[in-house]
Amino acid sequence: MRLSLLSTLAASSLTAASFAGVVGPYATSDFQDWLSAGGLPGAEDPSGSLFDPSLTTSLVVDEFNSVQTGTVISAGTFSSVSNGTSANWWSWTATGGAGGVSVSTSGDGDSIYSNPANSALSFEFNGSSSAQDGFVSGLRGIGGGFRFFNAAGQSVNGRIILRLSTGESIIRNFNSDEAFAGFWLTDPSSTITGLTLEPFSGSTSNYYIGAHTLFLGYAGVAIPAPGAIALLGAAGLISVTRRRG
Repeated sequence: MRLSLLSTLAASSLTAASFAGVVGPYATSDFQDWLSAGGLPGAEDPSGSLFDPSLTTSLVVDEFNSVQTGTVISAGTFSSVSNGTSANWWSWTATGGAGGVSVSTSGDGDSIYSNPANSALSFEFNGSSSAQDGFVSGLRGIGGGFRFFNAAGQSVNGRIILRLSTGESIIRNFNSDEAFAGFWLTDPSSTITGLTLEPFSGSTSNYYIGAHTLFLGYAGVAIPAPGAIALLGAAGLISVTRRRG
């Protein structure tokens, strides 16, 4: 798959009034609800968006088909894994603590994961606030296909704490390959710069925390900047953009 910016949309004002009456982040464990809350393409009910209809929403789906790796710790394990550049609002770097972060290309798809012994999996979103791919700000929504699994690669039951860089967190039980969790920020002055997944209790210390998909959502102002229409060309990503209204 190839990431492409499907359209460049006219600028629109992002003001606190756009979010009148909404307080704090929105968290959900339902993928369709997450799409709907962001007013994103693919939602069964796009009218359920948390955002003002005049704003632009954009979705990037990262399935880890093509990532850059940091220093090699051992076979398949690295100091970090990343995708994108500072020119992309969706760019990220993942680390797994002292044990590093590993990359798997086996089974039903690619995934990245931290090693056992209560090692957290952390994502840092490091795109520029004036990204060249056509947006004036950064990440406002994040969701993912996350899971616990054992050394044999089998999903196991366990609770994961998901912590946002803005201070909010949720605890979610994961027990299958298909489990989902996601957030949207509704404060127009805030963006997400990080997400950390960590075990809820020591009883899961022998399991791995993994991610097989990231869903990254933008809601704000699109700008007609040079290069905004260019293909972004990072294999393994899908980008979909919509102007609501």
